[in-house]
This record gives sequence, C-alpha cells and structure tokens, in this order.
Amino acid sequence: DSCPPTITRVSTFGSFEHTHLFERTPVVVDCEYMYASRVKTSWYANGIKVCDDSTCYTPSSNDVGKVLSVVLVPMRDGHGGAGCEEAYQFNRLVEELPKMPGLTPLRDEWVKRRQDNNLQEGGPSSLRVVTYNILADQNASRDVEKQDASDRMYSHCRNEHIVKWRRHPLIVHELLEYSADIICLQEVDTDVFYNLLQPALKAKGYQGYYSQKGVGATSSVQEGCAILWSLNTFESVRIPDMRTHTFRDMFVQFSCDERMHKSQWKSLRDMSDLLDRHDHLKHVLFNKLGHVLQTVVLTQRGSGEQVVVGNTHLFFHPLASHIRCLKMLIACRQLEIESHEHQMSPIVFCGDFNSHPNSGVMKLLLNRHLDSNNGSTW
Repeated sequence: DSCPPTITRVSTFGSFEHTHLFERTPVVVDCEYMYASRVKTSWYANGIKVCDDSTCYTPSSNDVGKVLSVVLVPMRDGHGGAGCEEAYQFNRLVEELPKMPGLTPLRDEWVKRRQDNNLQEGGPSSLRVVTYNILADQNASRDVEKQDASDRMYSHCRNEHIVKWRRHPLIVHELLEYSADIICLQEVDTDVFYNLLQPALKAKGYQGYYSQKGVGATSSVQEGCAILWSLNTFESVRIPDMRTHTFRDMFVQFSCDERMHKSQWKSLRDMSDLLDRHDHLKHVLFNKLGHVLQTVVLTQRGSGEQVVVGNTHLFFHPLASHIRCLKMLIACRQLEIESHEHQMSPIVFCGDFNSHPNSGVMKLLLNRHLDSNNGSTW
C-alpha cells in the first residue's frame, strides 16, 4: 500500500512523560492522521485492556499503581490499520487522589443534595454555577522561580504541587465533582484550555470557549477566561454566539455620543468626561490592560428559557479600585444590553473581581450606584 493510514501527531496534556494520572480524573489523547478516516484508541492498564475505542479514559481506583498505555490504530474503508498501529505509555503510574479532609466531606454532601434534587419529579429546580480562579501557570511559575522564599506568594506550597502537570488534572477532577451546569474560570493558560480543559470536559458533556487577555498580538500574556456549560442542561451554542469583549473596545463604544444618547445610563457620560480629563488613566485603560468580558446566552433544554452568562477577571492591583469600578460599570452595561436583546433574560455574572465585600466594586454591583465620596475607591 503506497498510502497506508498514518498517524502524524500524538499528544496528551503535558506529554506522556510529565503528566500526572489520577483515579476518577479523565485523561485525553489527541492525534492527527492522514490517509485515514478515523483512529481507534484503546487503553490498557498493566497490559490489560480497560477501555476500547475512546480518546478519553477515566482511571478507576482499581488502576491505582498501574501503568497506563494506549494503542492507536488509524483506519479507513478497506483498511483496518494492520501494521500501522502505534503504542504509547505514560511514564507516571496512576495515583490516588490526594486527601483533602476539610473539603471532601463538604463537597460530597453538596453533590449528594444535587443528585437527590435531580431525582425529584420535573428534574432540577435550579442551576449550579461554579466559578474558579485556577491560577495561571505563568503566574505560579514566576513565583516558584523567586530565590527569596519570603517574597513568594505560595511559599507554603511544595514546588512539585504547584507544577501544572499535577495541579491542573486535579482541578479537572474538582470541577467535574461539582456536577455544574455552568463553569466560569479565570487565569486559564491557553495551552491548559486547549490541551486539557476543553477536551476533558467535552468528553464529559460540556461545551465552552476561551478568551485570551492581552493587548495586541505581541502580548506576552498567555492566559485568560473560559466559560463551559453542560449540554445535558443547555442547547449547543454556535461559535459566533460565544462572545468576547475587550474592555478597551467597550470603553470606546460606550463613550461615543451615539451610544450615550441611546442609553439611560447617565454615568456613562460621567465616565467619558473623567477619561477626557485624565489622559494617563485613558492610556492605561486603552493600551496597558487587556482584560476581557465573556458573554454567552444559554438556552435550557426542554423549557427554552434563556440566561445571559458573563465572566471576567478584573485588574488585581491594590491601588486600582477606581479602574475596577469603571470596568464593572462597563461590564454591567454590556450584560444589560444582551439581557434586553433576549427578552430580559436573567443574568449570571461570574468572575474574579479582586474586590472584598465592602469595596466600591461590590457596592456598585449590588446597589447600582457608588457615592463620589467613597474614599477607598476614588
């Protein structure tokens, strides 16, 4: 055969050498191929087949301490792949999940209540939403590399527990344990989303998308936000309807006269006047900060009811409460617009706001206004 079915690339999160494998935590293998219509993926634990024809496998407690391997067979009509197979073995043995005595009983009881609710007539009466800053590896790695331990934010953690090949698979397990309808994440590394979160959660019935932060194509920032939703609860969403708004673009849009005249939000004109008086503030907002707001409208299966979901991560600096307030104002306006566009659908707004309960950001969000004499903000 001059053109046999051929595998051209095989990958898994972190490589077969580095990634950690845990019980009850999905593992995904991805491959590219040519002269083939599909690849059959079989999983083995200590040489015994445990899963047939799936790109995803979730090790069980019986697999702990065993060697996990995969056999890939590219095939097409008329060619079953004989002689074209490839086999790969993970370097690390399957591990037990780490003990978390403080968290596990609370989480298990919470999940049980959700399961009991689902068994009631009519199904679940509420939505479960999980929001989680999962700590971007580019931020954690910088902390580990600091020579002075007293200057490290995560000095209480062992370095091997911070490395993403171990940490992020455990986060996948944690997210799945909550049986969430909606998952909103912040500080998501680009490669972690595309190589782990998206394929692993897709295999478990989730759809979602990622929005990278940063200013311009040359930005060194390689992390952002992600929203995922259960396809058991919601209908599938078209890619064009998975929206990403940069705050700098929203500032421009909401500052122009046409948008302000149409808006009932008089504070938008105040914001525009403030930026016109402070060129440095405008420069920071437009050219230095690349934060984003994600928005997606989800339609519940069966009922057809819709919900507008927003997700963001606000600027962290302790002296930047005024910037966070301006961004919160803009984000709320955008979410209101999308709610009105969909028959006043309710809004679920998630994120890491980098704000305590008594901050100006939270007062603005909960009270719909913020006094000008709020000293800690202005």
